[in-house]
Amino acid sequence: MKILIVIPYFAPAWAYGGPPKLMSEAASRLVARGHSVTVYTTDALDAAARVPVRKDMLNGVSVRYFPNISNRLAWQYKVFLPRGFAAAIRKSVAQFDVVHLCDLRTLQNWLAYRTILRAHVPYVLSAFGELPRATGIKCALKWLYDLTGGYAQLRRASKVLAQTETEAQAYARFGVDSERIALIPLAVDMSEFESLPPRGTFRRAHGFPVDAPLILFLGRIHAYKGLDLLLDAFAATARVVPEAQLAIVGRDDGYLTALQNHIVELNLVERVKFCGPAYGADRIAAYADADVFALTPSHAEETSLAALEACGAGTPVVITRQAPIPWLDESEAGFTVSYDPAQVTDALRRLLTDAGLRTQMGANARRLAVARFDWPQVIAQLENVYADAISASR
Repeated sequence: MKILIVIPYFAPAWAYGGPPKLMSEAASRLVARGHSVTVYTTDALDAAARVPVRKDMLNGVSVRYFPNISNRLAWQYKVFLPRGFAAAIRKSVAQFDVVHLCDLRTLQNWLAYRTILRAHVPYVLSAFGELPRATGIKCALKWLYDLTGGYAQLRRASKVLAQTETEAQAYARFGVDSERIALIPLAVDMSEFESLPPRGTFRRAHGFPVDAPLILFLGRIHAYKGLDLLLDAFAATARVVPEAQLAIVGRDDGYLTALQNHIVELNLVERVKFCGPAYGADRIAAYADADVFALTPSHAEETSLAALEACGAGTPVVITRQAPIPWLDESEAGFTVSYDPAQVTDALRRLLTDAGLRTQMGANARRLAVARFDWPQVIAQLENVYADAISASR
C-alpha cells in the first residue's frame, strides 16, 4: 500500500505529546511491513524552534515539513498554517492508495478533505481525543469548524479510529455510522521496557529520597490536566503517608505559576518537585522509579500514552474516567476513578500503604500492556483498516 499520513506535528516534535510519537512509530512499523509511507506535516517543533529541514527520510518514512506562518500560533493555540501544503497535496494525493488524517479541526484536514474527495482516494481519520468542543470561545470556533467541514470529514471517512468505547460513542454522537467506527487502542513499544534503568536513576537526578513513596505525573502542565485536584488528593494522602513525594514531569502549558501558588497554599513545597519535560530514556527512568502513576484530567482526552507507558514499566496507574485505559480495572492493573479528590485520595492511599497490592497491580499492568497494547498487535489492526478502506473504495 502507498499511504499518506497528514498530521500537524511529527518526529522529532515530541514536545507536542502523544500523537507525533504514536504516528511516527506507526509509520516506521508500516514501512517495516512492506508499505510505502509518506507524511505531510508542519515544521512545528516546540515553543522556541522549528524543524530545520523541509524533507527527511526517517526509518524509511518520507517526511515533508511545511513551514508554519507562525510558530507562536502553532505552539500556544494549535493553529497550524503551513505554507505550500494545499498545492502539494493537490499535486500528489492521487498517487496514494489511502490517506490517514490525524487530529480533527485543523487547516490541513480541511484542505486535504476536499482534495481527497476530488481524487476519489479513501481516507481514515483519527481524532486523538479532539472530539469534545471544550468551552468558551474555543467551543464556538469548534462548532464553526464542524459546521463548515468537520461533520462531513467524519461522516464520509471510510473509517474513523477510536481508542476507547467512550470515543466510539462520541463519534456516534457526531453522526458517524457504527460500521465506520474501528476500535483500535493506543499502542506502546514494549521493547523499550524490556530492560529498565536501575531503580533510583530518576530519583537521584531530581533529589528524591531513594526509599520514599513516589507518585508520578507525566504530561503537559495545563489546567485541563487536573493537577490542582491531584495536589489536593496528594495533600490528603500525605497526612496518612507523611514521607510521600510527588514528581510533576512535563512542559509548562500556561499553568505552572497557578500550580506553584497552590502548592504553597497546601504547604507542600518540600513534597512536590517540578522536574521539567522528560523524553527518551529519561521518561522511562521516571516510570521505573515511581510507585504510582497518577493522571487526573478534568476534560475528556481519551487514553494517555504516558499512562500506558507507565503500565509497560510495571507501575500501577490511578486515572480519572476522562482518560480511560481499556481493561485497566478488569485486569486489576490500577484504579479508574471519578474526577473527585476523595476518590483519587482513596486510590493513592490504598496503593501507597499496601506494598503487596502495589507489586501485584504493577505486574498486572505490565501484563496488560503486553497483551493488549504492544505494537505488533495494534499495527496489524491499523493495516487491516487501511486495506478495508482501499477494498471498499474499489
